[in-house]
Amino acid sequence: MSIRFIGYWLLLIALTAGCSSSYEPAKSPHVTTIWEDGHLAYVRDGQHYTSSFFMGNAAIDAVHGDPRAEAEARKGRNLEVGGFVFLLGALGTAGGALGVLVSDPSQVSGHETTLNVLLASAVVCDVAGLVFELSAIPHLYDSANIYNDDLDRAANDESAQPQLARPPRAPNSPLPGPRKPSLLPAARSEALPPPPPPPASSEAPASKGPPAAAFPPAP
Repeated sequence: MSIRFIGYWLLLIALTAGCSSSYEPAKSPHVTTIWEDGHLAYVRDGQHYTSSFFMGNAAIDAVHGDPRAEAEARKGRNLEVGGFVFLLGALGTAGGALGVLVSDPSQVSGHETTLNVLLASAVVCDVAGLVFELSAIPHLYDSANIYNDDLDRAANDESAQPQLARPPRAPNSPLPGPRKPSLLPAARSEALPPPPPPPASSEAPASKGPPAAAFPPAP
């Protein structure tokens, strides 16, 4: 039963180590998470950021430049390191138990207590390592999401700034003031034509001599 448990545990590690994503993300300034060789990897601008032995600075390197995302990536990295240490302890205690079984199968009953302690230690370390590893995954995903959100927010803030079409003002030149309306009529570019002459009368002017009543009538 103990040898079967150890075999299952080693088979689980071998199977998870071969899991990889088959899709290659498009080249983008955003950080994309994928699975590569059984652990999380990151792609940004076509470059892959990977870590070995279930831990490393891949997430920190992928989100470099964003302090919030880097802090979250460090939390995930530290949890990965703790989980890896516990997994190494589980591997060591399981190897010790296997050594006790193989060394002298006829004396297994005499080392039953030691064997049980080693197996229990292997289980405890294995569970603790898995808990640390699983707790690191949300922080690693959060670091990528924080980086992408901050990148989009910075792009939106830059595009929201108004673009002025006014030409740049010369240095030390006074600002133009408001334009005052003119009260005088605009000057005409051409002179007005002279007025036409008055029309001539067709009747003869009246005589200014003495009236007809002043002369005596003819005989």
